[in-house]
Amino acid sequence: MIEPWLLSEDEKRFTFVFDPALYPRTEGPVYVYGTFTGWKPVADAEWRMVPSGSRYREKGVPRNALVLEKTLSVLGIPGNCGLPEFKYALIGHDGRPRDLLPVQRAEGFYFQQNAVIRFPGDRPETLILAARTAERIKGLKDFDLSLPEDRMSLANFRKVPGTSCLYRSYHPYKMSFTHLETETTRSRLVKDLMDETGIRSIVCLCGNESADESLGESIGNRQLGIMAAGHQLYVDTSYEEAYFNTAGKDFGSVLGQIIRFIVANPPPYLVHCRLGSDRTGVVCAILAALSGAGLSGIVGDYEGTRNMGIGEYRDGRLLRHALSQLTGHASPGENLQQAMRGYLLSSGIADATLLDSLIAILAGK
Repeated sequence: MIEPWLLSEDEKRFTFVFDPALYPRTEGPVYVYGTFTGWKPVADAEWRMVPSGSRYREKGVPRNALVLEKTLSVLGIPGNCGLPEFKYALIGHDGRPRDLLPVQRAEGFYFQQNAVIRFPGDRPETLILAARTAERIKGLKDFDLSLPEDRMSLANFRKVPGTSCLYRSYHPYKMSFTHLETETTRSRLVKDLMDETGIRSIVCLCGNESADESLGESIGNRQLGIMAAGHQLYVDTSYEEAYFNTAGKDFGSVLGQIIRFIVANPPPYLVHCRLGSDRTGVVCAILAALSGAGLSGIVGDYEGTRNMGIGEYRDGRLLRHALSQLTGHASPGENLQQAMRGYLLSSGIADATLLDSLIAILAGK
């Protein structure tokens, strides 16, 4: 078996290697498919693999193998594990992936069914630990529901750093993991914690979805009252927009709506999407940054989603990638509050008066 990738001696170029012997029923062009990244998951010649040339023979690449060479700078977009993740794909006539082909598993280069590009200096033990954490599914016995911290961990419910009246959580009534024994309890706890924290306004980032009674979904009395009073905002954005087009017009529109909503509606506030991890994580990180929270605290809060134990994992490098698009800095931690404010002003998403009002409200003034 050959290695499914090669790193150049100068550690600047990366070559994907596809061995047809491992996929005997594969027919048609093969493309590199960036899983959870900004790489184009469509039939783009830029990502199509080509027959290997003679220069790869001395590296042990078979004559009939396919290769694709890219610079590490192009590939440096993190996936959920914090490093680039990929598979191989066959593309249909409509230009969309028809089949995703798993890359052979190699410990330290593999995460939740995806191959991982590990950059020079990255420790394999870190990725192995991340994969084990991601694969752990927690049951109710793993939580002591008499403890506030365990109740919040199960519900993915917590206060956003730097603020006095902004909370984030799992969806209050939509259940995404009905096969898990924790799901019904999780949904109930989100409602209970909304009551305990006195939530009065809600921002939902995954659109206006109805409760499915056949799945046991129900909207709590507090949320029904919030909805009746007109204190719920529904916006619909995506994982891709939040992480890989954070500075784009569409996500900017979402941020503008949220800022205006918070200023016009009573605290405390709850922000959520389906899991309360991705869209919620990026939006709350931006609001936390505006409120003066430091990057380490913001990242720590973001990574708290792992504590639910639902088979989902997010590394802080994914959030840092999103924030770097807004601040214009590869390392967005320096002068984060000022940089975030500057972005929102220069992009026209909000003016100074609106931002001052937002910051004062989130600080409880």
